[in-house]
Amino acid sequence: MNDAELIQGILQGRSEGFETLITRYSGLAQSVCATHVRHQASHDDIVQDSFIQAYTKLGKLRNPDRFAPWLCTIVRNKCRDWLRKHQMTEAMAQTLSEEPPTRLVSTPADLLMREELRDWLRSHMARLPISTREAMSLCYLDGIEQPDAATFLGISQSALKKRLQYGRSQLSQRIWGELEHVEGTPKKESATMAGAIMLSVRNIDP
Repeated sequence: MNDAELIQGILQGRSEGFETLITRYSGLAQSVCATHVRHQASHDDIVQDSFIQAYTKLGKLRNPDRFAPWLCTIVRNKCRDWLRKHQMTEAMAQTLSEEPPTRLVSTPADLLMREELRDWLRSHMARLPISTREAMSLCYLDGIEQPDAATFLGISQSALKKRLQYGRSQLSQRIWGELEHVEGTPKKESATMAGAIMLSVRNIDP
């Protein structure tokens, strides 16, 4: 069932359909959140708040087929709210993230499999424009195909490719050479988060 069909059902009272949307897009929301907010402990709260707002405002979504880019906008706004309230925390996280990992393994290819390098890459990407960071994070860190990433961001594939090209040109050739061999990470289980969000929206009319 596509997004528009799910949303139509939700608006007609079948709220369980929203859990499908959460499962479908929680990874995307997490990725957009991580692009803006480096304080990882806050990501789940921001994403949950974003889905709850999406649920309460679902009736105002003019084009249900564009739920994903609409959700991304909500996540970005929630991130901006968080940053305004936690400027010092984020500044400290940014400072720490600029330090390379202290524990290395034998080869860059091995290191790519470790969370330390993902954080290290994010710290380098943090110096790029936010639109470029979002595109690179989705395509290179989360393994999302370019057509899907363009849809999620609400831009054309041509515009996405330009952002990726610009981002690659700003990173070192060594980093990009390794990124080309990353096939993407498995999607995280989202059942726990979906359950928490559904519990929150159960008594809310969208």
